[in-house]
Amino acid sequence: AYARAGKAAGREPRAERVPQPSMSAAEAVQQAEAEGLTLVRTEGRGGFRGVAYQEGNRVTPYKAQIMEGGSLKYLGRFATAEEAALAYARAGKAMGLDVAKLEAAKAAKEAAKEAAKERQAAAKEAAEERKAAAQAQAKRELDERQRLAAMRP
Repeated sequence: AYARAGKAAGREPRAERVPQPSMSAAEAVQQAEAEGLTLVRTEGRGGFRGVAYQEGNRVTPYKAQIMEGGSLKYLGRFATAEEAALAYARAGKAMGLDVAKLEAAKAAKEAAKEAAKERQAAAKEAAEERKAAAQAQAKRELDERQRLAAMRP
């Protein structure tokens, strides 16, 4: 009904999307290197930053998205994670982002957080050791007082 209404109103029908030929994983990695882009690996199911894996779509199970101006921008669906990561890296470059620098900054921030946690754990352990030493000293003093009290007639 909508397509007919558009034609009747004198509007051009929407152009059909022509699917781009899919790249192999190796081709996507080579293309990224050729363009000077970095495909940043992650622990998620997508395997790369900006890539999500969605079950149910056997042809193009990888989806690429990037944050732009506070909202999520859809970049497309791809057959390989590397191809989706390439789309993410290209979009980042077009937005003026250096994905590798962002990832390095994120890693440095996480390392600083981890170091702070380690310092906090060491300080907590030292405080517990001081408390245990103080309790042991108090016990020794109490025992000594009781021993002296027992010696008095």
